[in-house]
Amino acid sequence: MRSFYAIIVHYMSVKKPNIVFITIDSLRADFVGIYNKNEKNTPFLDAFAQKSLVFTNAIAPANPTFFCYCSIMTGTLPFAFGNYLGIPNNKKIKTIAEVLKSSGYNTYAFLADSPALYSMYGYDRGFDVYDDGYEDSSKIYHAFLEFLFRLREKTPEVMINIGESIHTLLKATFLSPNHAVKGDKLNQKVIQFLGTNKKEPFFLWLHYMDNHLPYFGGLNKNFFRSKNLIQRITNKFIFYKELAPSLRRMRTKNKKTTEIFKEAYRSSIKNTDAYVGSVIQSLKNTYPNTVFIVTSDHGEAFMDHGVVGHGALSLYNELIRIPLLIHLPSEKSKIIAETVSLISIAKTIAGSAGITTPQFKGNDLISDQKFSTDNNISCILYKCLSPNIHLGILDNETEIKGYNKLWSFTTPNEKYILEKDGEIEEYYHLSSDPFEKKNLMNDTREKNIKIIKSLRKIIGKR
Repeated sequence: MRSFYAIIVHYMSVKKPNIVFITIDSLRADFVGIYNKNEKNTPFLDAFAQKSLVFTNAIAPANPTFFCYCSIMTGTLPFAFGNYLGIPNNKKIKTIAEVLKSSGYNTYAFLADSPALYSMYGYDRGFDVYDDGYEDSSKIYHAFLEFLFRLREKTPEVMINIGESIHTLLKATFLSPNHAVKGDKLNQKVIQFLGTNKKEPFFLWLHYMDNHLPYFGGLNKNFFRSKNLIQRITNKFIFYKELAPSLRRMRTKNKKTTEIFKEAYRSSIKNTDAYVGSVIQSLKNTYPNTVFIVTSDHGEAFMDHGVVGHGALSLYNELIRIPLLIHLPSEKSKIIAETVSLISIAKTIAGSAGITTPQFKGNDLISDQKFSTDNNISCILYKCLSPNIHLGILDNETEIKGYNKLWSFTTPNEKYILEKDGEIEEYYHLSSDPFEKKNLMNDTREKNIKIIKSLRKIIGKR
């Protein structure tokens, strides 16, 4: 017979909420309906937001994926441990999964094959199960991408163009290849796993890649659905034709191409929204005592400042402003307009589990009434373009060296950007200039000296 103490321990453990952390790669805030009424891509998330805490000014602490998740999972400001592609092997560093595991949580992660999040980069620390999706991914597609990266190091431009033309011709059959694990397959895997592993409480991290470049997720279902067949085929051909050269140059050919890219992005977001809705509904029905946190790691640029994608790194809002919803079992709803950062996710998750974690920066976004300036900070490696990072991944390097840092301090109404050595310094009034087009740094009447001093003080300590 079980002892009274064992029964009490079991009762207390099941009262802790399950925590589901859902990350949608490359989801820009203003392509989500609750952040922009002109966009109709996310019917599930829009409805889900009506029963959630909605953070209207959430930002990513870093960009792209390789650098952002180190901050998310360790609750630290960017590059606190060096310019690592992941979490360095340092025993002083604790991940949120490790903290939860030591407090009695079962910890699981299921990812849709993002090469930046493979277990070799330390993200598996603290997880009982860490499925990074590699075994389910398209090995042929990954091998071809690696071949292209290697080829570009040693091949004249004309030969690259010929190779990409052949690639485009093959894709012109309009059969979109799967560059990652699709959301429906990821959902099936997760539901099946939890069906045979009914241990509570659990922490579950799900990462979706369906609307990540190259936006293949919705091409066969949602792409220009309001157009006739000829228009859809024509636009799809232009998309395939312009994809490789646009990504190589990190800019599109013209406005029409940009709009086609945007529509491909919207199409893939619609698929992602359906996948996320499906898994949340299933989990809510089975595990009503669950906290859901839904967000992204960064946004996506569409020539807002002369680049496309998220490889040419900057700190403008199209790349760092992301959606953030927290859904509690009570279904409490609230809109929070203060600037918050994803570095607060670790402390928020810990707080949901009743754990006090002074080592995590930021705030508990559920219970705290005021937020520290850690939430205003973002940082990237300036001039560290995407191909450099990709080659680092392919070469199994874990640290990128030789780059300066670019910092920003973001509030709901202002943005200050500073490169540590002064090469870049920009200041924007987001309330009147939401697209960050008018740099007011040279207008002494317009600047908020307090914000400028705050960022310089933080940089000075790094």
